[in-house]
Amino acid sequence: SPRADAQTRLSGFESRALSAAPAPREQRPLAPSRYVVEWCAAEPEAAEGGAGAAPPLPRVAVIADTAPAALLRLGSLSSSTGGALGAERWDAVLLAALGPAFAHGLHALAGALSAVQWQASQAAPVPVWLCTLMAQPVAGASAARCAHAGMWGLSRACRAELQLPVCSLDLDGEAAVASVARLLGGRQIRLGGGSVHGLRVAPSVESEAVLRGSLLHAPRLAAPVDCSFPEAICLSAAGRGAIADLRVDAQRPFDAPLAASEVELQVCAVGLNFRDVLIVLDEYPGPRVDPGTDCSGVVRGLGAGGGGHLSIGAASFGSAVGCLASRARA
Repeated sequence: SPRADAQTRLSGFESRALSAAPAPREQRPLAPSRYVVEWCAAEPEAAEGGAGAAPPLPRVAVIADTAPAALLRLGSLSSSTGGALGAERWDAVLLAALGPAFAHGLHALAGALSAVQWQASQAAPVPVWLCTLMAQPVAGASAARCAHAGMWGLSRACRAELQLPVCSLDLDGEAAVASVARLLGGRQIRLGGGSVHGLRVAPSVESEAVLRGSLLHAPRLAAPVDCSFPEAICLSAAGRGAIADLRVDAQRPFDAPLAASEVELQVCAVGLNFRDVLIVLDEYPGPRVDPGTDCSGVVRGLGAGGGGHLSIGAASFGSAVGCLASRARA
């Protein structure tokens, strides 16, 4: 092995002139579009031994407060919201945030965090199922409830960063309990239709699903939606008090010419601060202003004073009130 004080030297390099890069080919501008995810009805793959004959799990820890009786019977343990899983050997853990104790988003998130922390401490992590109540919108249904959104974010972070088997399952109440039992028996959400909507290639294993009654829905990419915007846009709120009131509108031209010391930017990026959230929620203790403070972009206009060291086309960054828009002045 090399000595601790040993030194190395790079040798054998040579320099040469690089050939001129080829001229870029003219490209057609792409039509702006965005893809959306829809919850599409799907049929679970039949279990071995016949359709719906998934083997029961002998050791399921069910964490709930006032869940339907059929759901509690799925497991060997029915604990309270703060019940410890201990050193027992479980085949799966099911947290059902269906009762009033889990109606508050933070309480539900704390229970989910406790379950995945126990899961991560195991030498061989077992599946954890986080069941939420009406947290996902399904076509034709009423708007989703956001109280359990944090549980979905937590499960995605656990899968992406820790590779833990955490599944999110959104229920509509007691009607879906029998379907939950079938999914638990299969130990994973396995769909025979594959991961591409309308294209049967191979079965897919899902980490997220929605149950409405006995009908299972899986997330699938929908057709692209045209999202062409006017040349200049701004983020505005129909009213203060809710993030949902935000919308994208066409930005109107400024009413007055640039002041002598002002600069106008073509905004390329903005910084979103907690202050902006408070402004939108109408909770900011300071003056009532438009959201947006930090931005960067390209100078597109200078006041009569010349903008000091700035020039047209120069890249710049700084503070400009209400800069969540295509153009901003400061």
